Amino acid sequence: MANTTASKLFEKIIEGSQIINKHDYNLFGDFQSISISPFRTVHTAKWKGSTYVLKSLNINNNEIISNGVVAEITKFINNKTIPKTITNETITNENITNEIITNEIINNETTNEKLIRAFINELQNLVALDKHENPNIIEFYGVTK
Repeated sequence: MANTTASKLFEKIIEGSQIINKHDYNLFGDFQSISISPFRTVHTAKWKGSTYVLKSLNINNNEIISNGVVAEITKFINNKTIPKTITNETITNENITNEIITNEIINNETTNEKLIRAFINELQNLVALDKHENPNIIEFYGVTK
């Protein structure tokens, strides 16, 4: 992460969450890029003899604001949908509330803090969706740094 404050916040939230598992990034290899945007990067990688998908959070205030990620997140909030990993389909999630992520994305907390909270909210929703064993949902294993 580009910002040590953002990195510490991410660590604090993940450590406090007993839902999200952490994995050692150095154990992954053979990375291949799938998708890159100002907000995230998606790669496939090998781990323990199998192929997995890694979604990385990109934080850079200048890129975030100039490339319209704030607008993308605001749209995400207003539509109350979670982008489904890898595909263009969406999953409606009635559990997202304005208390978790608000349109004040650049007002109260720093942009980085809001983006990290949005990203972690997405992770928590992926964990919850995984429990339903839907064949259209990619299983969520945890996070790495």
